[in-house]
Amino acid sequence: MGEVIGIPNGLNWEKSERLHSNFDKMSKNKDCSRTPENNIDNSIFNKLLNELDCCDKLRGYIDHFVAHSLKPEKIEKLDNETLRVTFEHLWEAQQVICKVTKFVGLYLLGIVDYGLLPFPHGSLLQYIEEPLILKEEKTKLREEENKFRDEIHSWETEIDDFCG
Repeated sequence: MGEVIGIPNGLNWEKSERLHSNFDKMSKNKDCSRTPENNIDNSIFNKLLNELDCCDKLRGYIDHFVAHSLKPEKIEKLDNETLRVTFEHLWEAQQVICKVTKFVGLYLLGIVDYGLLPFPHGSLLQYIEEPLILKEEKTKLREEENKFRDEIHSWETEIDDFCG
């Protein structure tokens, strides 16, 4: 009862079995008769790329105005819709990028689920002496945090979403 045995990742048969099962789904190998010639079906990559299509407007904006500056005479020829990026565009792009990243991490690379919540950079103790919010606002902050967490968890994707 006092001893604990740790199984190294390389010997963890459950993880290996899950990775093999996922590969079978992605390679459209229905009878599970794996061979070295099996490949992940191109439709999986096409679906992942199609998911990212919603980022095209944002990518175009970045290409034109952030990465490569347009000359003023070319900017004048663009219509207002091309110049307009909203918070909704950014939020949708973040959502899709997170879903695709999580799929690639979990199902293609086999890494542990790291979650999608951002984490602060720098020292967590930087403002330890100063309250960040008033005591009266803590309940509201917790409600907003839970709402945000629920939305981010709704972004998760399953392997069957791309292999079906």
